[in-house]
Amino acid sequence: MQAIVIPTIGPVADSLRVSRLAGTWVLTAYLLSGAVTTPLVGRLGDLFGNRRVLIWVLWITAAGGVLSACSTAFALVVLGRILAGTCTATMPLGYGIMREHLPNARLGPMVALVAVSIAVGTGIGNVLAGTVQHGLGTQWLFGLPLLLTLPTCVMAQLWVPNSLGRERGRVNWSSAIAMAVSLLSLLIAVSESTTWGWQSPRTLGLLAFGAVALVGWVLVELAAEQPLIDMRLMALPGVWRTNVTSLLFGFGMFAAFTVVPQFAETPRSSGYGFGASVTIASLILVTATVTATVGGPLSGRLERSYGAKVPLVVGGLIGLCGYLLICLLNTHIAALFVAFALLGVGMGVGYAVLPHVIVLAVPREHTGGATGINVIARNIGGAIGIQLGATVLAAHLAPGTALPSRSGYLVTFWLLAAAGAGATIGSLTIPTRRRLSAAASTAVS
Repeated sequence: MQAIVIPTIGPVADSLRVSRLAGTWVLTAYLLSGAVTTPLVGRLGDLFGNRRVLIWVLWITAAGGVLSACSTAFALVVLGRILAGTCTATMPLGYGIMREHLPNARLGPMVALVAVSIAVGTGIGNVLAGTVQHGLGTQWLFGLPLLLTLPTCVMAQLWVPNSLGRERGRVNWSSAIAMAVSLLSLLIAVSESTTWGWQSPRTLGLLAFGAVALVGWVLVELAAEQPLIDMRLMALPGVWRTNVTSLLFGFGMFAAFTVVPQFAETPRSSGYGFGASVTIASLILVTATVTATVGGPLSGRLERSYGAKVPLVVGGLIGLCGYLLICLLNTHIAALFVAFALLGVGMGVGYAVLPHVIVLAVPREHTGGATGINVIARNIGGAIGIQLGATVLAAHLAPGTALPSRSGYLVTFWLLAAAGAGATIGSLTIPTRRRLSAAASTAVS
């Protein structure tokens, strides 16, 4: 649903008769929707049962796919992507269902398996992108995921077990609105910074308004008897440090998956590009998917033997090696394949553990909301990474052309490496499993 449009944003924008910069909203709208709806959906799952809410979300996702696939108007396609973005919330709902039905010994490996399955889906989307776009047309980029979503709705109805118990309470809608306003203001400011400029009054005004709204949301949550997100849990070291690490992981991952294909597809006449086709650029991304499936089982073994912190650090270091390879050896297309192979292993080993750290760090009844915030952190990092990369490239154009210069790409690549280094450092600060469980018990009491 998400990855199939990443290598084809340019052709999608051309088919919808908008600029390629505007075309990035096909992806950004999806990320924004996921960021805003995920904690709300996680809370609904805690209240009404994860299975029931999961099925609701899947049908909303299907409706979004229908709208995007059947529309030729850019606004309607983006609206469909907003609806489809709610499927991001299936992750915390799934973690909640697994926590209800699986013993602790199996929970970690199964959470890692879900994370790896996301990487596999990403790879399938990437490898199919060029073939679908060239062979079937742009609208099938939205129609093909729809064909997978509809049977998934039916399978969830038939096979996902009922929730064992539900938390008593209600949805704090005022808090949900405050959260949505603050996140949308901040993320729209970041997303539009390429067009408006970082120093424009609109960008600075929205950033300031979003920051004030974010503080207001936190104050509303702290004063609420039944908060949407329990801020005391968000302040736990195991939670906020994991969320910061997820943000940095998302920054590097999404930015790499959007910038590197553009770099590879740049014509050879630029002096640095490889003139790669969409299919070749997609295969670079698929390399990460293939190696992520190797890293996932390794992550489970490391976690069982040493706890969640060790695979996080190992995965961060391997991913950092991939980013450095992109920075230093980007004159060879083979180096990009090797770099993404390392990134895939790093994601499979490290990123797969992040949701389980959150699961361990909070009481059972708060699993949906807490893991939802973790997904938000990743999406926020991704949106910032995509748009900051686009801003840097737009500010470094080759003389006399509309193409980014080599120096612009190099600055962006080093930003990816910085994010990878930050994620690795963040993983070093995450408490051990015993301390996570102790903190969760204390939070309950």
